[in-house]
Amino acid sequence: MTPIRLVIPDTGPLISLARVNALELLLVFDDAIRVVITDFVEFESTRHRDIHPDAKVICSFIERYAGRVEIEPTDFGQFYKKAAIQREIFESTRSEVQESIRAAGLEPQLVPDNIGEETIIAYVRRLIEAPPGVPVLVLAEDDYLLRDDAPLPGNMHTVSTRSFLEYLEKQGKIHSAKSVWRAIVDERPDVNRKRVDRPARKIDTDWKSTVSLPKLSEFRKNRGPTRVNANDGGANFLGQSSTPDGVTCKKCKAAPCICGGTSGGEPPKTRARRGPK
Repeated sequence: MTPIRLVIPDTGPLISLARVNALELLLVFDDAIRVVITDFVEFESTRHRDIHPDAKVICSFIERYAGRVEIEPTDFGQFYKKAAIQREIFESTRSEVQESIRAAGLEPQLVPDNIGEETIIAYVRRLIEAPPGVPVLVLAEDDYLLRDDAPLPGNMHTVSTRSFLEYLEKQGKIHSAKSVWRAIVDERPDVNRKRVDRPARKIDTDWKSTVSLPKLSEFRKNRGPTRVNANDGGANFLGQSSTPDGVTCKKCKAAPCICGGTSGGEPPKTRARRGPK
């Protein structure tokens, strides 16, 4: 089998992991594995960081791990970032101004759905200089990438957020992965719950051998799942679990606690962001 050489998260997994303070799980791969976010995915997941706490968390994560986490420019991304900004400005103007702009035939175009996914596909295809190309792992939640008949490049291995976390849990080195998924479902009830782990069509790809077990253990020791605190705009996180390892919290029924403890109360929820669609 051929180990993957890049990991590319889509917008959905970034938001899900940010909501429960688990973005560092994207860094549990060997140091030789590049972690790449395409430009439009970065744009739509961080653009409204002054409004959405999870966007601020993602932005801080990218800044904190600059160099380890790379932002990849794409032609699609550059074009549609400008289009999204122009459309938002148009929609923020008064209705009479909008009508004048429409009458002049100058209304900015709507940004199509799945542009983030299209930038990922375009970038992965660029990596096929000599077939079958560089093996890539894409972490996704959107059916655009997860469905069986998705027209994906032959060097692209696709895994859903749920399957990714469940594999980490099975390693036995991290007991919080299942709690991370439970916390994600609680924060984002409409999250895609599919189990997908689909190898690339033209390469016998393997991503599991590139996971660093010491890094998994380090995540479990130092972080664990917590939730973004909406009251402080996402700048801080709720504290570490107030229940010891192996002790079930009476409130959230998880061991260790993922709700902040029985004395800390239920953290306020933040709404899922859809991005500039």
